[in-house]
Order: sequence, then structure tokens, then C-alpha cells
Amino acid sequence: MIESIEKGTGVSYQSSLPTNSDLPQCPQKLCITCNKEIIGKGILYCSAKCRYKYYRVKNKEIIRQTQRNYRLTEHGKKTRCRAQRKYANSDKGRKNYEEWVKSQNGKEKIINTRKRAYQRHRDVIIKKALDYAKTPKGRIIAKKTSLKYSKSLKGKARRARREARQRGAIHDFKNSEWELKVLKTRGICPFCSRKFTKENPLSMDHIIPISKRSEGFVYTIDDVQPLCMSCNSRKGNRVTSICTPS
Repeated sequence: MIESIEKGTGVSYQSSLPTNSDLPQCPQKLCITCNKEIIGKGILYCSAKCRYKYYRVKNKEIIRQTQRNYRLTEHGKKTRCRAQRKYANSDKGRKNYEEWVKSQNGKEKIINTRKRAYQRHRDVIIKKALDYAKTPKGRIIAKKTSLKYSKSLKGKARRARREARQRGAIHDFKNSEWELKVLKTRGICPFCSRKFTKENPLSMDHIIPISKRSEGFVYTIDDVQPLCMSCNSRKGNRVTSICTPS
């Protein structure tokens, strides 16, 4: 209450107007998320953002389990795939992927993934490669790759080892027998059905590879077959017999 004196009379009286100290004060609190000062009764957060953040921290395990269950649903899988594609096509996603590929961890993971995929689908991959090699574009690429490899140090060393093994192989058949077997092919490779040419000449293939033969093994006319150079190279050290036409 305020005590005042009326002008000209000198009479004092007490006013019924309330002062600032008599007004009810709002309690001051701190936001339980960011510790900012807030004013108000029954308010725990300074903003909706802090409220959401506090809820996520308090119910972390429940949110995670809900997200896991949602990802297992059909709609969740589609949503996740769409989000991943959208991020991968964005500038940020491409930049992060390029940095990850160049890192040591990324290189190792890519190599291991490719090895596992090759082991699982080895037969399908080899079949597709052989089918592609029969196409005109595949022949050109295979020829360039083979020429590049033959000029490399690894290719030269491999050819030298093969020639050394071949010199130690024993052949027990006459040239006339080999020529007769070549004539039966009529100038066509029995594996890829292509004609023998200057770029893809005739070669002698050992059905049992020289690298896998037992010590003292003797090659007869039935243990060799005429193939073109590219088919002989693709066959590698596999034991494969192709019947020539009679």
C-alpha cells in the first residue's frame, strides 16, 4: 500500500493500488535441454526443438527398435531405397563416395566384396564373359587386352615359364597324325566355330595341361587337340576335351 498526502490539506491517507512488490512473480526456471532461462509456470523447455531433442535422448532405445521394425516392413524397405538413391545422386553423396573409394578402408572393402561376388557367381560370370568374347566388340577388346598383357613383365614371365615346361613335355605321335587331326577341323575352331586366320591362328592345345601333368607323362595324339589361339588362352589350365568333327 502507498501512503500519500493530499495537496493543500496535508491529510495523509493510504492508497489501495498495488505496487510491483505486491504483484505475483512468475517462477524463473532453466530449460532441461539447453539450460536457457525460461519464464512461465509449468514450462520445461525453451522451444519445441529442445523438447524433441530431450524426447529422443530419453527414449533412445524405443526409437531405435521402432526404426528397426519399420525397416523390415515392405514400405520401410522402399522408403530406405529411395532415400539411398536420392543421397547417392546428390552432390554431397557423390563427393563422399569418391573420397571413400580413394581411402584405404574403401579399397579393401571393394576388393573383398568383388571377391565374394565372384565366388558366389563364378559360373555365371565366366559364361557371360565367353558369350561377350564371341561378339565383334568383345573380340576387339579381348585382342587388345591380350596384346597388352603379353607385352607386360608378368605376361613375358608367364610365357617363359610355359615354354620351359613345354620343352620338358614328351609327345609320342607323328606329324602326319597331327596334320590329319587338323584336316578334320576343316579350318574351323571346334570350340568357337571361327575360322583360323592370321590374327587368330591354329594352336596345339594339351587336354591335360602341361602344368598339371604327372612326372614322366607322355602325350599321345588323343591327348592334344587343335584350337585357335584365343580359345587356347581362355581355356587356361582347365582339363577340357572338345571332340573334333570326323
